[in-house]
Amino acid sequence: MLLLGTGLAVRYMSQRRAAALVRELDRQQELERERSRIARDIHDDLGSRLTRMALMADSGGAAVGNELASAAREAIQAMDELVWTVNTGNDTLEGFVTYAVAYAEEYLRAAHIRVRVTTSIQDPEAELEAETRRHLFLSFKEALNNVVKHSAATEVQLRFESTEAELTVKISDNGCGFDIFKADPSGNGLRGMRERIMATGGRCEIVGRRGSGTGVHIHVSLVGSTL
Repeated sequence: MLLLGTGLAVRYMSQRRAAALVRELDRQQELERERSRIARDIHDDLGSRLTRMALMADSGGAAVGNELASAAREAIQAMDELVWTVNTGNDTLEGFVTYAVAYAEEYLRAAHIRVRVTTSIQDPEAELEAETRRHLFLSFKEALNNVVKHSAATEVQLRFESTEAELTVKISDNGCGFDIFKADPSGNGLRGMRERIMATGGRCEIVGRRGSGTGVHIHVSLVGSTL
């Protein structure tokens, strides 16, 4: 019995240590993937913006000042988003909703579109995975961009809802809408949004019809749960 008990204890400790090692390796791999993604973002996004600013400065001309100022604001916004994305302190639902609402209000105000916000968050401190948060925000931005470019809307309603398992973000406009069954699935960023959210294990639904506005409903898992 003593030998059996000792053997079971050793096996239990070995399994615990093995599990801890696997978790640590997973964490290191995730950090490495995050570093690689940040490097790509800086190179592809900020690099191109700064190059554009340099070319405008070299070209001279009366209109360069305004264009350069606009490009600088875009670069600053891109940097702000990048910093927000990688800051783990923003992984909570409260952090995401606060940032998303602030972005939407500023972006839509410039397009003279009203914003109405409703929140029903069960646990503001519940967490999103960093990669989920990034894909969710980029899809959120794309939905707002579609509203501004295609909808001719005067108002957008944003609704944030959560349960213990998932977060739901709904973006609805009162614009011209479109026939969802006849729409080109590769157009208007619809395909990109769906692919981003599917990559997180979530789902993205496009609803509405011509003349009745459009809605984008996004569902993603919270940390420790699956959809």
